[in-house]
Amino acid sequence: MFLLFYGVNSVNALVINSDGTVDSPKYVNQNGDVYVVTADVGSLTVNRDNIIVDGDWHKLDAGADSAVRMINVQNVTLKNFIITRGAQCPLQVGIVLQYSSNCTISGNTISRTEHVNPKFWSTSGICISGGGSHTISENNITNNCVGILLGSSVSPNTVVENSITNCSTGISITGSSSNLIYGNNFVHNSKDIFDMGTSYPDVTSSSINIWDNGITGNYWSNYMGQDINGDNVGDSPHTIFENNQDNYPLMTPIDIEVIPEFPSLVILPLFLTTTLLLTICRKRLKKLKIIF
Repeated sequence: MFLLFYGVNSVNALVINSDGTVDSPKYVNQNGDVYVVTADVGSLTVNRDNIIVDGDWHKLDAGADSAVRMINVQNVTLKNFIITRGAQCPLQVGIVLQYSSNCTISGNTISRTEHVNPKFWSTSGICISGGGSHTISENNITNNCVGILLGSSVSPNTVVENSITNCSTGISITGSSSNLIYGNNFVHNSKDIFDMGTSYPDVTSSSINIWDNGITGNYWSNYMGQDINGDNVGDSPHTIFENNQDNYPLMTPIDIEVIPEFPSLVILPLFLTTTLLLTICRKRLKKLKIIF
């Protein structure tokens, strides 16, 4: 139901082929199974199994309707990218992960995906369709139509320590059960969780997922419960929808380490400027015979 094929029409499209070779190799440093991106590019396609792709805080400005395509791959780690809408084409999906298994999506900032076509339910920051056993962790997912979409029969997956904020829908679920979802921040979303349930003809029942690990649940900005004993866990469960509740809702947000929302090119000038200022101050203080 969610299978969509997205074009990669960016001039700076980066492709890692199944044999390990790279289209547009000037944008990548490869060391064995580790690929480190060295510049901002438009889009990325990963076709090789058992690799790590490190964005090194570079931007995918989505000069295509999807920024990242990962289809029929296994054991791929994708981390440290900044994904946002580009100037040339609206961004419909940040990361597409289809018919794959045992992948990790971690430490990315994903923003400004748009609902370009209402019939494309998969408009989202991260779209998972088919396959499973993925880990989605430590991502900053903000200002999207849908933060994370779990498509039909996608399970089990672990969604942990993500910041999902200011989205129309935080996580949209369709016929996907047995996922472990805890330690996330759901802040100021129009709807934190949406289960398509029986609202659509292809979906026969609502999903049943696990919303805490027995100790820690999620932070919900709309949780109205109390914490009388002050242990930072709400005294009453947070009801999500039928047969789904967070038994240990958190009273304060999780501190999540995510990448900054600016390209790595900003870091060097900031470092050089700071060093220059310190050098000037040191010289002036030495003239005053002050040592520090």
